[in-house]
Amino acid sequence: MMSADNTHNQRVVYAALRRMTTDRNVIQSAYQHWLSTMGNKAFEVPEAVEEIRKFLGLDTGERKTLMVSMHAAAGKLLEELDEVPGYMQGGSLASSGATPQEEGETNQVVKLGSPHAQATKMFCMNFVKHVARANAEDYREFTEACSEIDYSSNKKVQAAMLAFAQSSFASLELPSDITESECADVAAALHLLASEFVGPMTADQLQTKTISGLTTMDFATQFDPRKLT
Repeated sequence: MMSADNTHNQRVVYAALRRMTTDRNVIQSAYQHWLSTMGNKAFEVPEAVEEIRKFLGLDTGERKTLMVSMHAAAGKLLEELDEVPGYMQGGSLASSGATPQEEGETNQVVKLGSPHAQATKMFCMNFVKHVARANAEDYREFTEACSEIDYSSNKKVQAAMLAFAQSSFASLELPSDITESECADVAAALHLLASEFVGPMTADQLQTKTISGLTTMDFATQFDPRKLT
């Protein structure tokens, strides 16, 4: 059974991430990363913030917001903090100590898809954020270019990626039957385009950074994210 301290720590991190961003994919990926790397360690706000900062590549303002929010949440009682939804655990509800909030939320676990689809989704979401920070000046042009290139010969995959770009990378829903090969094609297309905006060497570094972050997530036990490169 999870101790009250661990449950409190999880709620603190979740609350802080929600204050920092409304992007549920970012919240989920950062929370899962913290949980897998620091969830069983003694909880210290600065260390938790630094781990999340490195994983997401936060700028100074984002880091400050996260730090302030986490300190504020840490000062609250357990019952004053919202429970961590089941989908935040990547399907591991039993280990979270949290109960499903409602049927619609429980179904989010199913919608995550295959391990390689989950890995590809998180790769795309995180990689474009790293590109944005590496070249903010040309980011709008990069976003527009992402809505014009070919990602896959699979029309459903292509449509999903174009919709992702057209939403300014806010949401990505890959087809449930996407193959590992198609996932690799998607990642390669994004990497190639990024090379034109930030340069090949920086694109390689951002790809490595993104993949490194994915290797700590639950799906990595079933699909090695390095297969996307």
